[in-house]
Amino acid sequence: MNDHADFFLASNAAHFKSFFLVLSKIYDRDVRAAGVSNLKGALRNEGYSRIADDFEKTTEPLATLVERVMSIRNKTIVHNERELPRDKVYEVYGVSPNEIRSLIDSTCSAINNVAQG
Repeated sequence: MNDHADFFLASNAAHFKSFFLVLSKIYDRDVRAAGVSNLKGALRNEGYSRIADDFEKTTEPLATLVERVMSIRNKTIVHNERELPRDKVYEVYGVSPNEIRSLIDSTCSAINNVAQG
């Protein structure tokens, strides 16, 4: 295991960053993105308004956490904020590993509910 210690140290940071990237893709509000916003619209367009409403009710309480995740993504992972050092970004927008886990679990649950519709 000692031979691979450097790999595990490096991959830890990479996995952490990838969670932010993937979550931000799912919750991207750009109309060109195939994310949560697009899914709700597509459901409504196909006559599944009840499922879209249920999905919205499930994901709505996550909005504040999603905003914090997006801020960290924007200021440290995708862009480097010059005015705010990286350690301060995590301090200002702090998101704990448990919150990331909760966001992933809640998002998966909401998507699974749509799939079972």
